[in-house]
Amino acid sequence: MTGTLDNAKRPSQLGVLALATLLAPLATAQSAHVHGAAELTIAMEGSQLELELNSPAASIVGFEHSARSPEQHQAVSEARKTLEQADQLFELSGGNCELAKADADLAAVMAEKNHDSDDHDDAHHDEDHHAEGHHHDGDDKHAGHDDVHSNIRAHYSYTCADTTALKSITFGSAGLPFGLESVDVMWLSERGQGAQKLDQDKRVINFN
Repeated sequence: MTGTLDNAKRPSQLGVLALATLLAPLATAQSAHVHGAAELTIAMEGSQLELELNSPAASIVGFEHSARSPEQHQAVSEARKTLEQADQLFELSGGNCELAKADADLAAVMAEKNHDSDDHDDAHHDEDHHAEGHHHDGDDKHAGHDDVHSNIRAHYSYTCADTTALKSITFGSAGLPFGLESVDVMWLSERGQGAQKLDQDKRVINFN
């Protein structure tokens, strides 16, 4: 789906970016919580380019609860490192854009208490859950629907010479990152708007 905005309907300064900020959580709320899937919202106006990636935590780290085991803490650390390496995730063609900021929000899967308290609480937590017949292995991608849903978000800000010259963005250098199966993309600019679905074989978002 694509469209154009004529001069009379062009948003005011930062109107596109503000609207994109509203669209991102709306798109998330309206879509199903599907493991292996993610959403990417792109907004550009003037010299500013903003990207917002939103995904079920299980699609990124393999679980949706607060990290407890050393392996889960390592998975969170590695995910943060990957998400903050924008140059490894996005290849921009045209526009002469430079990354200004990359920020990953993994609060949903990060431990909230100190380690000593965590160790104590986790021991009881694990005992309770074993008694109830629950399990939380490294592969919580296949956990039941009764589990709490958690999301991981990452935001990227670029400064460009001219966003109207941005031709395309490729997501992932060698396939979609984290083994994602699909990514729903929604983009908005002064030139128009569009939406498409990416997969391992189709990773290029064209704006022309």
